[in-house]
Amino acid sequence: MINFDLGEELKLIGETMHDFAVNELRPVAREYEEVGKIDGKIIEKFDTLGIDFLDYPEEFGGLALDERNNAIINMELAYGDSALVLALNRPGIGGYLLDVFGSQEQKEKYFHEVKNKKGKFGFHLTNTGDPFDIYKVCLKYKQEGNDYILNGKGKFTHNFDDSLYIITLAVPEKDNLDFSDLKMFIIPSDSNGLVKENADDKLGLIAYRTGTIGYNNVKLSNNMELANFIDYEKQIVEFYKKYFLIMGAVLVGTGKAALDYAIDYSQERVAFGSAVALHQGLSFIISDMAIQVEGAENILKNAAWKLSVGKAKLPDIARALSFILDMTEFVTPNAIQVLGGHGYIKDHPVEKFARDSKTISLLCGSRLLVDELATKYLS
Repeated sequence: MINFDLGEELKLIGETMHDFAVNELRPVAREYEEVGKIDGKIIEKFDTLGIDFLDYPEEFGGLALDERNNAIINMELAYGDSALVLALNRPGIGGYLLDVFGSQEQKEKYFHEVKNKKGKFGFHLTNTGDPFDIYKVCLKYKQEGNDYILNGKGKFTHNFDDSLYIITLAVPEKDNLDFSDLKMFIIPSDSNGLVKENADDKLGLIAYRTGTIGYNNVKLSNNMELANFIDYEKQIVEFYKKYFLIMGAVLVGTGKAALDYAIDYSQERVAFGSAVALHQGLSFIISDMAIQVEGAENILKNAAWKLSVGKAKLPDIARALSFILDMTEFVTPNAIQVLGGHGYIKDHPVEKFARDSKTISLLCGSRLLVDELATKYLS
């Protein structure tokens, strides 16, 4: 039986994250957007929460919290600022790739190193964002004895210039490819020939570093190939379950923030002798926004519960994300509308909520990809 009661412990965790989001993240969100990255000041404050590696096994330095905790924590932190949540996340979303595709030995080595150095994993799969589009894998590999040589460009690489390792796919240089040709590598970010070319000039999530990495005859020993690469099609599904859940949680937090800000503004702003919240047209819009946000939060919790108890298939998570994307595409622009002209200036955060949520949808690959994965793996 599904139970959305979070329990006292998780409620307390959620309240702690919410307070941090409101008091520490949102006040500095513009500052970090202007410089385009985070710094040690906010990292030091974030570290006091003690939530690094929150859903990773204890043997790898994790907290071993379940996906309900993961969803609630990311949702509440995103209430403050979604870009900062993703930028502060350690070990980064790419860590799930190591967890799925790495051998026990590799996980022990790299997770502990990243944990001890307070680092992150970057990652890049394909240039279209579709993990199954193997002809859009940008890196080419060739073997030279026991070594691999990589060439190409990885666009929209997550944590592209602030990570210890980059995890990426590569294919051989030939015309006819299949999934057996794929290889996944974990690459030190300071490798010879690895060039961090440029950060993406994105509309939103500016403080979350993504960009293009060039690979110019990057030489890797064969132990840098992830060794648990057995059935890519099935294994990548496990990665996307967690990836989509985190993105859904961040989007719900952003939607809740937009709704609450619009409500507060509408109750304080007076026009024609009364608060604009009392004007029928706006009250209908705010009501619809609230319905969308509450529905999205419940769908997120349902998906997180299914994943926590091992009952979630990829379509369960993808359908949840699809609904959540619809919610933010309705709620964040309407939050701007509630504020009127003020919604378009940076004195208020609602325009940033709209930009960031739209950019998150692109980080998921595309809306078309999310909807396709919502039905592709039903069995």
